[in-house]
Amino acid sequence: MEEEIRAEFQSSGFSIGGVGPEDAAQILSTLLTYCINYKMSPADLVSNWEVYYLNRSALSR
Repeated sequence: MEEEIRAEFQSSGFSIGGVGPEDAAQILSTLLTYCINYKMSPADLVSNWEVYYLNRSALSR
């Protein structure tokens, strides 16, 4: 499911990463836990992230 999460983020123009590949692995693990705990699909997670990102962008203007 981690690869599904990565693919969903990439298809929406977001990247998952940090300084190195171990950062991406930790981020994906955290996102997977989030999906499981909140019973979200990868698509739901990315949709929520897009809304958050757009709201943050609008507030910073």
